[in-house]
Amino acid sequence: MGKPRGLRTARKLKDHRREQRWHDKDYKKSHLGT
Repeated sequence: MGKPRGLRTARKLKDHRREQRWHDKDYKKSHLGT
């Protein structure tokens, strides 16, 4: 039962990044835009 920890935190970080990106207006514009 060594380390699912690293993987889990990585995944969490990724999700967090995604949320942050969605809150970023420029990101939203460039990806939802046109």
